[in-house]
Amino acid sequence: MRTARHGGGEPRAAFHAVAPARRCAARALAAVAIALALGACGFHLQGVAKLPPVLDRTYVDTGDRYTDFHQSLAEALDVSGSRLVGTSAEATAVIDVLHDEAGQRVLSVSARNTPREYEVYYTVEYRVRAGTKELLAPQRITLTREYAFDESALLAKQQEQETIRAALARELAGLVMRRLAALPTPPGHAPAAAVSTPGVPVAAPAPGTPPSP
Repeated sequence: MRTARHGGGEPRAAFHAVAPARRCAARALAAVAIALALGACGFHLQGVAKLPPVLDRTYVDTGDRYTDFHQSLAEALDVSGSRLVGTSAEATAVIDVLHDEAGQRVLSVSARNTPREYEVYYTVEYRVRAGTKELLAPQRITLTREYAFDESALLAKQQEQETIRAALARELAGLVMRRLAALPTPPGHAPAAAVSTPGVPVAAPAPGTPPSP
């Protein structure tokens, strides 16, 4: 083991002290890298929703395609295997986004009548249809989250509000996806494997089973 000398005095085991410090730093960096990787997984960590065949090709009908909710919903549909199409005519199902609104309101004020706490809210309303058939009646969901306000850190608090709004949008998209996964398959939208072709047997009959008339 190498040692370091200081001013011609007794050798000091400097490297004995440095090596554990380096190992601790390496472990800390590895922990940060793992946390970042897990955070980047997004919907994969929460599980991918298995959607019914009627949502094979989906059109999202909304007045604003640049909201946090629409972007989160589009990402979730894509991850779950639904192909997003550009028109309702191409779609096997249409998700109508009837309401998509985010904002904040004051929860409490100080003695000087300045805001101390805000509540960020995000409300969406949607329905699902296949052609003229309504698969899911209008559903309205609202999520909220609070945060403390500090007028001396306006920029940081504005960024915090935007982060909370994006998180609420992802949560809303997850709730919608779970509801979509529970949709029944309407007649005419059965999976291809369940549809028989004339003249082609679906499965061989069991031994001893009499032929069908």
